[in-house]
Amino acid sequence: MLAAMSDGVSHMRGSYPVKSVLVRSAVFSISASALPALLPLLAHPFGSSGYGLLLGFFGVGALTGAAFLPLLRQFVSADALVSVSTVIFAFTTFAAPEWCTFSLLSITLFVAGVAWIQILASLNVAAQMMCPAHMRARAISMYLLVLQGGLAGGAALWARSPNWPARSVR
Repeated sequence: MLAAMSDGVSHMRGSYPVKSVLVRSAVFSISASALPALLPLLAHPFGSSGYGLLLGFFGVGALTGAAFLPLLRQFVSADALVSVSTVIFAFTTFAAPEWCTFSLLSITLFVAGVAWIQILASLNVAAQMMCPAHMRARAISMYLLVLQGGLAGGAALWARSPNWPARSVR
């Protein structure tokens, strides 16, 4: 098992396409973790039910995005889809603290959920397709390690940010 893990790490280090997917995943997960990590501060005025509903809108957006992903892939390349979805997700992240009404925040989180799943699904597929068949499971494990580590590390990083949602908590 250790030899197989070592082979996987060696392959990842030597493969530029795999490294590029892992770097994109790390950059996205660290920066994108701000919205879900700081959502409790944005939802504070709406109480715990409001927080749950806002998370629900994010989830329904992700389900909707997953449903339309095959259709979008027919018309748009994976790189273009990730790029456009990244811009959309960045916009929703910056807009969320500015739009303090529940209805605008709900729409924002729905759109963020659509963009979120478009990015993660595209990066997941890229991580699988960039490797030979015998390395795919190792590539996915490395992708998930980078993604989850980036989300956790990014959430800790953003939690230390003193001013991000300060206006919306008044």
